[in-house]
Amino acid sequence: MLVSDWMSRDLITVTPEMEVREAARLMAEKGIRRLPVVKGNELLGFITIGDIREAGPAGSTSVIDWDAREEAGSQSVGRIMSTQPVNIGPDAPLEDAAELMRKHKVGSLPVVRDGKMLVGIITQADMMRALEILLGRGNTGTRLSLRLKGQDSLTKALVILRDHGLQLQGLVLSPTPKSSDTRRLATLRVDGEVTGAVTDALLAADCDIVDVRKA
Repeated sequence: MLVSDWMSRDLITVTPEMEVREAARLMAEKGIRRLPVVKGNELLGFITIGDIREAGPAGSTSVIDWDAREEAGSQSVGRIMSTQPVNIGPDAPLEDAAELMRKHKVGSLPVVRDGKMLVGIITQADMMRALEILLGRGNTGTRLSLRLKGQDSLTKALVILRDHGLQLQGLVLSPTPKSSDTRRLATLRVDGEVTGAVTDALLAADCDIVDVRKA
């Protein structure tokens, strides 16, 4: 999955000439915490609620307090924006975006083409939506977690599910949470009921059953 598959394209942006008070009001109206600053389609920077509060009246706890100080509120967005925001390209893998967010402790990334042209924004909420879809969230059936013992255990498990008429709706394969355990953990969602016959067959195929529950 690529960033372009999950990013938001319907963007709310501001220009560097906009007054800070107007940017603050826009954030409050739209319920957002950050805005890309653009000239045409070129990304110049990012302005956040944190940037606004830092530059605002002393003791201010709300972006609305900008109206209380004419001088502070009338300065331009370009004066207080972050000019080198962490960004990512639309063709980057989704996991690269997740790593950048975690590493830089940010909740979203501007998506730029050719290093400067803003084409979208990818957020933590988009990541959560992708994870839900990967795991088949919203589909009825059964959620099944398996700890795989052998290299071909997953292949065997998928064959068993197919032979019992269970269609795969979602699959995530990950390392087991315990660092000392080298086995892989597979979380699957299938479209029917996992019966005792299915679990017996899975156990015989070197799959430890960690969890089974109705979706």
